[in-house]
Amino acid sequence: MRMGLTRIGTGALVAVLAGCVTAPKTGQENISASESPLLFAHPDGLSMQARHFRLFDPRNTGANIYRGNWRPSGGGRRPLFVAYYHSAGPGYEFTSTPTDVAKRYVSGLTFGKGGKPALGLTGTARNKFGAVSIQHFSVAGSACFGFVQYFGDATFSTTQGSELLQGFYCGTEADSLPGSKVSAIMDSIGVKGHHVPPAVAAAVERQRVNSAVSNFLVSIDWAGRFDGLSGRMSATNTEGRNGRIAVSLPNRAGTCTGQWRVSSGTYGSAQVPTGSWNLVCTNGLKASGNFTSRTKGYGSGTGKDVDGKAVSFSFEPA
Repeated sequence: MRMGLTRIGTGALVAVLAGCVTAPKTGQENISASESPLLFAHPDGLSMQARHFRLFDPRNTGANIYRGNWRPSGGGRRPLFVAYYHSAGPGYEFTSTPTDVAKRYVSGLTFGKGGKPALGLTGTARNKFGAVSIQHFSVAGSACFGFVQYFGDATFSTTQGSELLQGFYCGTEADSLPGSKVSAIMDSIGVKGHHVPPAVAAAVERQRVNSAVSNFLVSIDWAGRFDGLSGRMSATNTEGRNGRIAVSLPNRAGTCTGQWRVSSGTYGSAQVPTGSWNLVCTNGLKASGNFTSRTKGYGSGTGKDVDGKAVSFSFEPA
């Protein structure tokens, strides 16, 4: 996609950036959530985990360009939300663009094995940043929409402002995306320093608190699979009653991810915490069972895999 930037001043210089915030040729680097201005919280309350990137300005105009990718915290590919934020460099503004700007943006997207998007209806929406150009599409059985939005002060009638948001959202195969859902998603975007919806700020803070990761050493006996092996386990929300777990099996045996949930008991009481766990592994194994944690950070569990083979393990802080 081609977008124009105009340098404001006497004898205005027009610089066209090929690919702008979507061109992979510029390069990028991973950054932490605290380093990115982009925020998003799913309007349905779904827990979403983000990866953030800083993109390098291909023309060295002083622009700041960021991307965020949001997927379900527990794994899975949908829903997927991708957003780019491009703040033009000092003295630059985005020039006027065609009315089908969102269509042009979506037409340039590719989705790997999913192929090219099948275009649907075009439309508009509004949020606290202003007007949004919308292009509906579908890919790999999912209903999606792309968006392009300019905001910030515009000096001339031929400029759109100094800030740009663009990206796309794809729901699960069972989701539809009526106008109300599109508006809710667009209202759930925040840009630090410009506008952060209170509900988004609250949701991001809740997820930050609940997603604190603790690391453990784990010993595993899995009948007929692994005997007396040691690995590493990470767990989220260890201060709460439920969360996610990820186990790295030794000797390149794969990784397993799943959930844990305390069903009864608390530390410091007559009944110690007990609960359930389940795992799905990259080598095709699945298992579930129960665990007990008599001391914070230490515990053990038992269970069975899908073939009925016994599984037992113990863990302690790494």
